[in-house]
Amino acid sequence: MKKKKMKRSSKQNKLQTRIVVTIVLVVFIAIGVNTYSTYLKYQDMKAQEAELDLAIAEAEAEKAALLAKEEYMKTDDFVKDMAREEFGMVEPDEYILKSNTEDN
Repeated sequence: MKKKKMKRSSKQNKLQTRIVVTIVLVVFIAIGVNTYSTYLKYQDMKAQEAELDLAIAEAEAEKAALLAKEEYMKTDDFVKDMAREEFGMVEPDEYILKSNTEDN
């Protein structure tokens, strides 16, 4: 009778061991899949951060250029340049020289 109990208990132990090992493997696989998925999201976010950093740098450069243009527009040089370009005006001691030939 003891041998039958031992055989059963040995078979039960093997079965229980297989079940536990299977459960542990499933848990480790689930953790691995979750970790890999999180890693992929991290990589995407890192790439997105780099793109946003570049966009910020470009926007800051554009802002600096606009501020410089705004300061230039407050100067007398800007007013003189616009008067020359838009209205053909000149300083009192300047002359305009025009060519009779047409530029192609």
